[in-house]
Amino acid sequence: MNIGDIVVTKDSGVCKIIDKEIKDFGIGPKTYLILRPYFAKETDQSKIFIPEDNKNLIRPVMKKEEVLKVIDNIPLLESVWYSDQKIRRLKFEEMYRTGDVNKICQLIKTLVNRNEELKLSKHTLSMLDKEFLDKLKEGICQEFAIALNMPFESIESFIAEKVN
Repeated sequence: MNIGDIVVTKDSGVCKIIDKEIKDFGIGPKTYLILRPYFAKETDQSKIFIPEDNKNLIRPVMKKEEVLKVIDNIPLLESVWYSDQKIRRLKFEEMYRTGDVNKICQLIKTLVNRNEELKLSKHTLSMLDKEFLDKLKEGICQEFAIALNMPFESIESFIAEKVN
């Protein structure tokens, strides 16, 4: 990974590598990649430090063809709903932590479908499920926007159009 590359992190979404520095955060000097969230406001000077030798924390942004294949696969994904909220949270976090884009899309599909079912009975997702769904959508839409060279705001409608 090089300075200027756009990458995906598990916790911070799409970021740009802005520098490399040797830092000592109490475990001895190491070379760190310094990332800035790609979609952050100009005034946001947040920096994320990733050890250069721990490449499993970041990956390159998917290519356009890969994203289109993932989107085409969404209708084939099955919902994975767990009625018990604690079990659901654990299982969903486990799937999310894999970093597998197909599994993340499966979670989004599950939560969106569940929300639609609940709306029929004038209910909505729990606050935890809603926050998790928003986090998942934001990460996927960020990466897809970069890969497809489209505005972030138009990704959800693009996916809906392709899937329906």
